Amino acid sequence: MWTHKGLHSSFNQELIQHRKLYPRVLRDYLTAALTVRQAADYGEAGVSAKIAQRQVRRATLFVKTVEEVLKHGRPS
Repeated sequence: MWTHKGLHSSFNQELIQHRKLYPRVLRDYLTAALTVRQAADYGEAGVSAKIAQRQVRRATLFVKTVEEVLKHGRPS
C-alpha cells in the first residue's frame, strides 16, 4: 500500500528526475495539494478562495500533463 509521502517521492524521483517524463514544475504539486487539503479539512481557518483556486489550476495542469504523457509519451 502506498503512503502519500512514498507516492510523492517515487513520482518525483522516478518520473521527474530519472526518466524526465514530467516537467520539474510538477515536483511539488502533490505535496502542496495534500497540505492544502489537510488545512481545508482540519485547520481552524480553512483555506482562502485564492489558495483553493490555485490548487484547482495546478490540479488541472497536473492531470492534463499526465494525460499527454500517457497519450504521447511526453508533455507538449
